Amino acid sequence: MLQNLRGYKEQDAMNAQPKWFFTGPHKNPKSRKTRSYLKSKKGFTLVELMVAVTLMAIGLFALVGMQIVALNSTNIAYQLTTASALAESVLEDVMSWDNSDPRLKTPLNTPLTSGFAIGSSPYTISNVPYKFGCTFTQNTPISGITMVQVQVTSNNGAGRNITITAYRRVL
Repeated sequence: MLQNLRGYKEQDAMNAQPKWFFTGPHKNPKSRKTRSYLKSKKGFTLVELMVAVTLMAIGLFALVGMQIVALNSTNIAYQLTTASALAESVLEDVMSWDNSDPRLKTPLNTPLTSGFAIGSSPYTISNVPYKFGCTFTQNTPISGITMVQVQVTSNNGAGRNITITAYRRVL
């Protein structure tokens, strides 16, 4: 113990403990009861540690599995969105044809052949080939109306189809 100039006693730095250090039933760090209590608390056993690591590994594997499913779903959604945009583009092009266009007069029941509206099939976007085709059915559902169907399929093995149907008046 040191004495300062005013006569107050100060504790040595080694023995000084903050008030919050010992909480609970054993607050006095110098008592025999507190020392025996602290000696009895050794920490985690190896078995407890292995159980904790195993549970954490199971949780991490579950998170990795969820990420894989999420990435796969995002890829499928991207391909369907691209196929829809391609089908809408083909349909807009077909609908802009003049009524005297011979392609509208002849029934073309050839789905998934060469694209009549934009280039040739297959059409590759982001390394995924898309096959598209148009089907024209005259006088459906009534005379003077041609049903135009545009079908787009992604050729990545999943074989997802997008079909858009529109009706056009042919004079």
